[in-house]
Amino acid sequence: MKPCLRRQKLITRTPEGEATSFQCVNRNSPAFAQTVNEDICAGCPFIKEPTEPPPCQDKPPAPPPLPPSEQKPVDVEVKELIKGTVLEDMPIDGLEKADKDSPEYPAISMQLWLYKEALGRWKKAGYPVRTDEEVREIHATKCKNCSWFDAEKSRCKGCGCKVSVGSVAIFNKIKMATEHCPKGEW
Repeated sequence: MKPCLRRQKLITRTPEGEATSFQCVNRNSPAFAQTVNEDICAGCPFIKEPTEPPPCQDKPPAPPPLPPSEQKPVDVEVKELIKGTVLEDMPIDGLEKADKDSPEYPAISMQLWLYKEALGRWKKAGYPVRTDEEVREIHATKCKNCSWFDAEKSRCKGCGCKVSVGSVAIFNKIKMATEHCPKGEW
C-alpha cells in the first residue's frame, strides 16, 4: 500500500495466525473509521506520491548568540510557566534564572500539568502515603518555615500544590509518598 500518515495498521490474531488490515483515521476522508484497502486508498485525495528525499547535506553552523543589547525581552508568560519547576534551572536562551526567594504561583495550566503528573506517579507506585506523623513533621519543620509557603492558602508557591496536615492524600502533596518539595527540602 502507498504510505499514508492518516491510516492505522491493525493486526488481528486469529487461530490461523495474524491478519493485517488498515483503518482510515483521517476525519476529512469519506472512509474515516472504516477498514480500507489499496483500492479505497488509491482514490483518497489526501495521499501524496512519495518524493525522493533530498541528498544529505551537512547542517550549517548555528548562528552565534546575539549580544545582550540585541536580545528580545523575555516572555513573562514563559518565565511564569517554568518558575518553581525543574525547568527553572535549565539553561534556556534568553531566560535569566527566576528569583528563588519569593516565587509567584505557576500559571494555572502548569499547575494542572504538575498535578496530573503527580497523580500519575502516585497511581503507578500503588498510591503510597506518608503517615500522619510524617506529614505533620514535614509541614511543621519544612513547609511552615519556607519562603515559598503561602500560609493563607496552605499552598506551595513553587508548584501550586496544597500542602497541609490534612489526611486525604489526593488533596495534600505531603501525604503522597511519591511526591517531594520543588526546592528539595523533603
